[in-house]
This record gives sequence, C-alpha cells and structure tokens, in this order.
Amino acid sequence: MKNQFLSLIMCMTLSANCMGFYANAETSQDSAERTIIVDLSDENSVKNIHGSNQYIETIELSEGEKVQIVLPDSDDIKYVSFTSYKHKAAVSHDLSLIGYCAGEDEVHVHYVTVSGEWGNFLLNVKVLKSDISDDDRAELERLNSYPYDLFLRRQIELTGGLGANTARLTMDKVKDIISSAEDFEDIFMQFNKYHSYPDVGPVGSGNTHYYWLDDNGSEYVELVMETELIIYGKVAEDGTETGYQILYPEKYATELLVPESETKNYYYIRYHQLDTVGTGTVKFKFINEETGKEFTDTSGTFQLVTDFGTLDERVVKSWDISDGSEVTITDLPKKNSYELRYIDKSANNGSDEGIFIVDQNKGTGRFGFGLNDELSLTVYMTKFYYDNPYLLGDVNGDKSLNMADLVTLRNWLLGSNDTILINWRAADLCRDDVLDVFDYCRLKNIIITNPK
Repeated sequence: MKNQFLSLIMCMTLSANCMGFYANAETSQDSAERTIIVDLSDENSVKNIHGSNQYIETIELSEGEKVQIVLPDSDDIKYVSFTSYKHKAAVSHDLSLIGYCAGEDEVHVHYVTVSGEWGNFLLNVKVLKSDISDDDRAELERLNSYPYDLFLRRQIELTGGLGANTARLTMDKVKDIISSAEDFEDIFMQFNKYHSYPDVGPVGSGNTHYYWLDDNGSEYVELVMETELIIYGKVAEDGTETGYQILYPEKYATELLVPESETKNYYYIRYHQLDTVGTGTVKFKFINEETGKEFTDTSGTFQLVTDFGTLDERVVKSWDISDGSEVTITDLPKKNSYELRYIDKSANNGSDEGIFIVDQNKGTGRFGFGLNDELSLTVYMTKFYYDNPYLLGDVNGDKSLNMADLVTLRNWLLGSNDTILINWRAADLCRDDVLDVFDYCRLKNIIITNPK
C-alpha cells in the first residue's frame, strides 16, 4: 500500500513514541485537510500511556472530515484494523481517520507491515456536528443507536464522507480479489480499498465485517477475521436468509446452500426496521468449562439485558433457575440487541458478582432475540473458584472494585511489562476466556455507574 503525504497547510504538531516509531503532525489554518505523521522521535508532546502504546492528544474533526495518519513505514504497511470504543470515528485501510457521528471516542489502531513488524496506538478523537439535513441527522442517530451493530458505510455517507456513487463490491469483484490476493489480510485490505468501509463492522469479539453487494443488503459478503473465513449470503425482503456459500478458504468452499431452517438476518432486519416485536423460547444448560461436563445449578438468576455494557443498560426480564430450564419471552422489540446473563448466587460468598454470559457459540452473548422462535443456549461456568472466591472486576486483587482496577486492566491490555493481573479470571468479565477491549469496556461501565 502506498501512502502519499498530503499538503500540510495548518500548523499543528503532534508526536508519539509508538513501537519505536515517532509521531509528528503538521497542519495549517487554511485547509480542512490535515495530516498526522507518526514519526517517533519526540515523546514530549504526546501522553505516554505506557510501553509500546501511545495515546495521541485529542484530534478534533467534524462529521465527514478525514485526517490522514502517516507512519514512517506507511509505504510498507500490509494490514490495518481498528477498534472504536464509542462508534464515533473510524480508520480506513490507508490510515485515514474519519468522524461520522458527533461525540468523543477512543480509536485503537493496529497495523502490520509487509516485513511482519506490527504497531498500535490510541487516538483520542472529538467529532463535531456537521451541517446535514434533519432527515439525514435522524437516520444517522438511529443507525448509531445500536450498541453493537455498526452501519459504518451508511453513516459515513450521511455525513458527506463518501459520495453516493462510491464503488460497491460485486460478486465478480469479490471472486477476482480472492483469486489474486496473497492471503486473508490482503483480501481484507483490497475489499476496503475498493468498497470504502464495510457496511456493517467491525462487530463482535471476532471482529466481523459485512460488505453489502447492493444498497439494501439483500446480498452480502461476510469476513470473519478471527477464523479467516469469507461467506456469501442472500436475504429475502422479510429478512430470511435464503442461501449461503463459503468462498474462502478454498478447501472449505461450497456451492450455494439453502439453510435448513428459516433463520433471520440480524443486520438486514435492523437496518430496515422490520418485525418490531418478537417472541422466543430459551432452553439452556450448564457446562463446566474446566471439564466440559454438564451439571445442574440451583442457586442463580437469569437476566435478559438490552444495551448491555452501556450507560443505558436495562434488565428487560429476570427469573430464577428454579423456574425451570425453558422460558418463553414475548413482546420484545427486535430493534434492540439482547444479552442473556446468569448471576451465580453461590459464587463470591453469595454476592452477585459471579456473572456468566449465556451463549450458544461460547464467546459472545449478543443475539437478536425474537429473530428465532427458539434459542438453545448454554451457560459455560468455572466451578473451581468457589473454594477461592474473588470479586469479578477486582483486577489488582485489593478486594475492592474501583478506578485502580480499570487502569490496571488497561495497562495490561496495552502490553505493559510491569503490569500484573493477580487473577486474570477476575478481569474476564465477558466470561469467554479472552481478555480484550470488551472486558475493558464492561469494567469501565460498571465502575462509572457504580463508583466507590
């Protein structure tokens, strides 16, 4: 990938020491175009979070505005990905930062060079409202209201960051890229270069991206970053999945397959606001994740939660395990995403801290409840800690839950060599055996809403 240095017209300097590279940014008062050059020689004007990761001072930009980020080895970069903590800004394949919804955000940028070297840094971003129509503003805010579904491309279009005629992937183009690309990362970069931002993504712990082959999302290509899998899908007007096909890797490739059941496409229904109310039956079982064996638990409470992990989190329904292993829930708005969690009353000396996310796939508890008539879900639990109870979220092991735990987890995630987690299971708030930004966000929300 080749990056060209933009005209530096405003006078502004930022610098960051980040994985041995240096950051220096210059702009000028006469142009809205700005460039941040990650140049790595002066660490004085950037807030050093710790170790190899740097937190660049706040970058202010308007909705739809782009700011180019340039690294000293930009011409050698093979792969770029990002995580947006508040879904207000994004970073494209060529390291251009764009704001698409007003508010403050933290954007974690990760890149890999052709030679295999990698680096990452955090951008503190403030996005200001731009002048768009009332209808576009309402649509922008609707699309941004979902905590987990990021309709990225459409939101950037609404703020003027992408033209209406910007190229969209076709099936022929998809097949051409797959056949000519060096590897999965190359496919991802070429998709983004041609398509200019996924229509839905990045979402989920696996960092999945959806590229719609038409404006309605009735045909799509799904890139599952975690497993390096590419899937093609077709959707009917009512949101029913009518066919799917594995495109990559080649050894798993299939012809177009018709689903055995009438499953619904979560993102299509949300985008088109279809079927506003749903009903579903939940069947669940308990699995000891240490032994893989099923067991019976008798002392806990289930909670169906919407807007999970946000300040707007709300418990829609709760019931005790004594109510049975099959529960029917009705009249749930499908526009919301839901998580089903289990609070283990016997953990942590009877406290409510033994929280387990219920999930049929083990790794994320999010689902569109009501899109399916029946969900068979599993609670994956670790029972050994009953003999050595700990407070979930007590990352530093001081028997309390406060900002010190949040700082410790953040430093550990950023790679600090001198940061130790006393009990990593206390930091695994998602209960998926992986410590990542989702655990950090969940802990942050708990501490903000329940300060001590």
